[in-house]
Amino acid sequence: EPKPLQQPHPPIWVGGESRAALRRAVTLGAAWYPGNNNQQKPMDTPVRLAAGRAELQRTAERHGRDPSTVRMSLIVQNPFQWSPIATQDGEARRFFTGSSADMLADCAALEALGVDHVAVRAGGRSVAEAIENIERFGAEVIGKQGA
Repeated sequence: EPKPLQQPHPPIWVGGESRAALRRAVTLGAAWYPGNNNQQKPMDTPVRLAAGRAELQRTAERHGRDPSTVRMSLIVQNPFQWSPIATQDGEARRFFTGSSADMLADCAALEALGVDHVAVRAGGRSVAEAIENIERFGAEVIGKQGA
């Protein structure tokens, strides 16, 4: 008690990037919630996340679920940074690093992939720096969405 307002239960977001996690997402979940920094299967660029989305769709089809009914979100576990940071293998720029224009391009790429929600971390060496980063991100990235 109290019982949830959503019936039969609140939406379940299933995290993880493995085949088992994808299977759980399509059989039990309302959404797939991968993270960007998995060491074996990072979802840190549009190309990699698109490959993950394609695998999610194939998994849904194998389990008799319409892939369009599985929502997709992303958690960016590394703090966003105002300088470009390469992926682990050095092949590309990691999501939410670089200029504000780079981050806006990341937002557009995520939207094109069908990502509904994104959680990002604001880093900083102090509380004041973290607040400054949040305010800048709000003004230069969130505030420019759709502009």
